[in-house]
Amino acid sequence: PSDHDRSGIPARLEIERWRLSTHAFLRSKAVFVSSPDHDSPVNGGVFLVKPQRLLYNTALAKLQNATFSFQLGFNLAGSPHGLLAKLDFNALAAGLGAAPETAKKVLNATAMMRRNDWSIVGGALDQGFWWYLMYALLR
Repeated sequence: PSDHDRSGIPARLEIERWRLSTHAFLRSKAVFVSSPDHDSPVNGGVFLVKPQRLLYNTALAKLQNATFSFQLGFNLAGSPHGLLAKLDFNALAAGLGAAPETAKKVLNATAMMRRNDWSIVGGALDQGFWWYLMYALLR
């Protein structure tokens, strides 16, 4: 078998990075960490969340009667730029393993922030909902 994954990064280095990241997350007070992709502030394929009854119940309650708008997101939470003004960049930086200024730069590079709307891949699904729940609603 190859020692490299599809991106060309040696698999053993990625496994070690993942191990260090998950151990740091488990030791932290953070409940949720994620990294953005080119489109979304929350990559639905790469995030960690610590199960909590309050988080679960809040998510279920918000999903049961959810509304969605491509301009204002879930339950009319607001435009991405409007929510950005209220964001704790220290929490976001922890998920990226970067300084808050770097986290802001990475976040602003996503399509969601460039377009200032929720019409991204998964915006009305998992990626948008996790962003709404963890960074808009429960911040």
